Amino acid sequence: MISCIAFLSFSGHKSVIATPILMINATIERIRTYLRSDGMSEETTNIPAQPDQPAIRISIGNALNIYSLALAIIPVLVVISVALGLFGQQARDQALNQMKFIAQARAEEVERWLEASQLRLLSVLALPERQLVQIRSTVDNQRPNAETISLVRGLLQDQLNAQDSFSEFFIYTPSGRINVSTNISNERTRINEAPYFEPSLNAPYIQPAYLRTITTTQETPSIESDTETTTVVVDSVITTPITNLEGEIIGVLAGRLNLNTLNRLLAPIDAFGDTGETYLVSSQKFNIITPTRFTEYNPEIRYDSRGIREALFKRTGGGFYTNYRGENVIGAYTWIDAISAGLLAEFDEDEALEAVNHVRDVSLVAAIVMAVLGLVVGRFVTRWLTRPIARLTNIAQLAIKGDYTQRARLKQVSEIGRLGFAFDTMLDNLVQSIRERNARIREVMELSASLETRVAERTRDLRLASDVSRQITTILDINQLLQEVVKSTVETFKFYAVFIFRVEQTDSGIEIIRAAGANANGVLDVTQYLPINTDTAGSVVAQAAFTGQIVTVNDVTIPLDYFSDPLLPKTRAQLAIPIMLGTKLLGIFDFHATQTGRFRPEEISTLITLAEQVAIAMRNAQLFSQAQAAQQEAEEANRVKSQFLANMSHELRTPLNAILNFTEFVMDGDLGEINEEQEETLQKVVSSGEHLLSLINDILDITKIEVGMLELFIEDVDINQSLKAVISTGKGLVKGKPIELKTEIEEGLPIISGDRRRLHQVFLNLLSNAVKFTPSGSVTLSAKREEEGVHITVKDTGVGIAPKDHAKVFERFKQTESGLRTAGGTGLGLPISKHFVEAHGGRIWFESDLGQGSTFHVWLPMKAEKLPEGDMALEGK
Repeated sequence: MISCIAFLSFSGHKSVIATPILMINATIERIRTYLRSDGMSEETTNIPAQPDQPAIRISIGNALNIYSLALAIIPVLVVISVALGLFGQQARDQALNQMKFIAQARAEEVERWLEASQLRLLSVLALPERQLVQIRSTVDNQRPNAETISLVRGLLQDQLNAQDSFSEFFIYTPSGRINVSTNISNERTRINEAPYFEPSLNAPYIQPAYLRTITTTQETPSIESDTETTTVVVDSVITTPITNLEGEIIGVLAGRLNLNTLNRLLAPIDAFGDTGETYLVSSQKFNIITPTRFTEYNPEIRYDSRGIREALFKRTGGGFYTNYRGENVIGAYTWIDAISAGLLAEFDEDEALEAVNHVRDVSLVAAIVMAVLGLVVGRFVTRWLTRPIARLTNIAQLAIKGDYTQRARLKQVSEIGRLGFAFDTMLDNLVQSIRERNARIREVMELSASLETRVAERTRDLRLASDVSRQITTILDINQLLQEVVKSTVETFKFYAVFIFRVEQTDSGIEIIRAAGANANGVLDVTQYLPINTDTAGSVVAQAAFTGQIVTVNDVTIPLDYFSDPLLPKTRAQLAIPIMLGTKLLGIFDFHATQTGRFRPEEISTLITLAEQVAIAMRNAQLFSQAQAAQQEAEEANRVKSQFLANMSHELRTPLNAILNFTEFVMDGDLGEINEEQEETLQKVVSSGEHLLSLINDILDITKIEVGMLELFIEDVDINQSLKAVISTGKGLVKGKPIELKTEIEEGLPIISGDRRRLHQVFLNLLSNAVKFTPSGSVTLSAKREEEGVHITVKDTGVGIAPKDHAKVFERFKQTESGLRTAGGTGLGLPISKHFVEAHGGRIWFESDLGQGSTFHVWLPMKAEKLPEGDMALEGK
């Protein structure tokens, strides 16, 4: 049969046989890929159906008959040359694939051995607690006693004897001192310089293979000193931390891997022939860390080849190259990450192609024989070969489409029969893997649903906390706020009932002030007051109030002295949380549930946060009440003050007007002739009186503004005429002073709506201030149309205003330092001007710096509406 298949392959027309075989190979490869994947997504529940293979143009049976006839007449030399070429390449490919398979299989065996070794090391720490205590005591104490060390050494020796993965177990401290070892000679030595020491102190660790130097001392009777022998060996260690009951790492348990076991895993097998071998190469110094088949093993020698370099570059593959012995080999290589080493499987090329050379010798005879027998056996071979292949092809097509129920069940005792059996076995394994994968998917989905439930509960808790926080800032009535809190808590957590108790002022008891849930009104009517004293047995609320601690009863049937409220007969669990502000008890948050075990730790944490917010709300309510009372007192005092100032200003202005009028009668000579000295004296009286009258008018204006009694008389105002009147007055102000009054007034300024007298007062106040605070220089009055209004500026070259005093300029009764030194004053002119301007819908601002003069700006809209009563009140009233 084998010769017949080879005979058909040599023809060069591989499609007839190769097509079903390639289809089977493709199916197998897809199954392997699927089994290597985690298969956790719902989309991979079934392997997607693939498109059908291209239709075969000729059947296998007809092709075999035609090829049998054709091969009978093809020149023998062509047959030989084609056969040798194809078979040689096939032999190379087969040998390379075999090396790749062996390399991958050996790598997986090494990885499984490492995983098993790590589990065996962990099993040492799975001993009974009494023995674990002894193990911990060897590293937890500074100087463990010899008896304990001996007992632990015995335990480790028993574990060592029970397996072959490790050659030594030892325990060392975080400082690097070995306290216990199955190799007594290593005890009390230090491993601080070992490469695995630092990583092992944090987590389980596998130390990649490295070269370790062992120094042994041998007594030599013939000489006085001992002889030291140094040996370099390959070493690899697996470690796992030893923790105390608190989870702190107090030491490390380490196992030195038995590399003889690793060597046995890599030992040659029959499939390797006479030259095949597998070995490991370390990335440390290109050292071969397992014995080779041909050379005397020396771990210190550095080897090099293309295969070694590719493996140490962490690549997986194979090819034809010269190995470390200088021989041409067919090799495969892969990287084992767990021990940071490369694994190589190599086979001498001469031995691999030995069969090709033999075929070359017998090809002539075989070709002749096959030419004669071709026609005879063609029919038999066709029936014997095509039936199982066709069945495998059909089953492979069904498997590609997702139907795994059919099996080949071939009865041939041949490679095709083995292929059919292997194919059936892989389909069985695939079905089992799909079932297991679906079970894992269901587990993950159930876990996901559980997580979603927990996230939803947490979101609910956070939403409630957010709502309460928002209500604290928006609801100022504490009773309304607390009622909303208990209501929201019952609705959100589905509690049976929720109550808030408030501590009495005497601190002797607590009373219910808000309730929600089952029979809330009934409980409020009956249960009004609970005393707080040492006798709090039975009352969860009283206990929490007395101790200031959270009291949880998740099953009210367990405490014998639990007080059951007849108004809440369905209560099965109760939680009381003190509402604390610092160390002061404000009240109790009381929760009732109808299920036992209802209050879980994460839910209690949320309720504690809620109680803290309620404490803040209760405190804020107290502060708000106090602030309201203080505000009312301040407003009443301010109102009395303003009324007093208004009355006093009126009472002062009436007699002052009489004095001024009488003085002017005297000056006019109505009461007789006066001399020049008397006239000058009377003029001073009039000037002082007018100044005093101006101050009284300012106080009266500011008072009316504060109490909201000042109204504007809106009319059409010609800004040009108003400014001319101000300029006329300003010329009198600068008369006799080294000050130049300049004007830059745009012609045709628009008529605006406003109070003529108040606007005149604003302009005159700004101009008089500029003159008053300008010892010498100039004062410039400007006006121009701007946007939908008029922009007036008063600029001076006077003393200016320091930046630190800018905030005081428009404040009542405030003067800047430069102003006090220069001219003094009451500090009311600019605040009054500011409010007059703003009452007209305008703006006033300034620019100034100390010693650089000042520029005051006023912008007034063309249209100003009369403000309703009260809108003229000063800010800060």
